[in-house]
Parts: sequence; C-alpha cells; structure tokens
Amino acid sequence: MTSDNSNFYTITLIFSLIAALLVFLTDFGGWYVYDSYYQDLYYYFYLGSGITPVFYQILLVIVGLLLIAIAYFSYKGLREDLNADQLNMILYGSITAFALTIIITLLFLWYVSDSDEWWLDTGFYAALVGSSFSWFFLSRIKDGSEK
Repeated sequence: MTSDNSNFYTITLIFSLIAALLVFLTDFGGWYVYDSYYQDLYYYFYLGSGITPVFYQILLVIVGLLLIAIAYFSYKGLREDLNADQLNMILYGSITAFALTIIITLLFLWYVSDSDEWWLDTGFYAALVGSSFSWFFLSRIKDGSEK
C-alpha cells in the first residue's frame, strides 16, 4: 500500500464514521406547522420522529449502515491492501449512500411541501458530505490502483 492510499483510506474512514454517527444521532430535517386556532402553537417534527413514515426511516438506516461498512473497509484497507472486488464494493456503496441521500431529500421535500417552514439538518449534511467525500477518495484509490 502506498502512502497516498493510506492517507485516502484514513480520510475516508474519518468522514464516513463521523457521517454514520451523525446520521444515527441527529435529525435529517425538520418542519413545523403553525396552528391558527391556538395562535401560538407550533408542531415541531423531524425525520426520525413517530409521525415520519417508516419508509423514510428505513432509508436513513440503510444510509447509516452503508457509511459504517465504508468505514470498516477503509479501516481494513489501512491494515492490508483491498482487492479490486472489495474496493469496487465500497466505492459503489458510497455512490449508493450518496444517491439514497438525494432520494431521501427529495421525498422529504415532497412530504413537507405544505408545511409552514422546513429545514435540512445535521443528518442530511453529514450523509451528503460523508458519502461524497468517500466517493471522491475511494475513486482516487481505485484510479491509483489501476495504473
């Protein structure tokens, strides 16, 4: 393993592990609905709450598990060279995590389209940054190994 690959595996490990933790521990997004009857009552919800459809929560768990798998194989890559199949697997896993993050975001925007206010939160940014950085650095490792 070259020193460059070691650096790339380390960066991928750090970003994917932090992203996985933030996806599991923080909100993906939130919204509130103002109740005009009570004049000052706000309903605050977040993706992961009981009111959120189970399908969204399952997709979030899949993204988190993909990020954990990327972190595991990045750690394994620090210890020994990964074969081409393993490298392709985690590269496609990072692409899948990125695509699922975009899909969850679009579904979230559709779900909250009639609310008074909505926002994307830490879990969204963690999943987006963690999966895209993993995708970028794993692509660099793959390009370097093909030479």
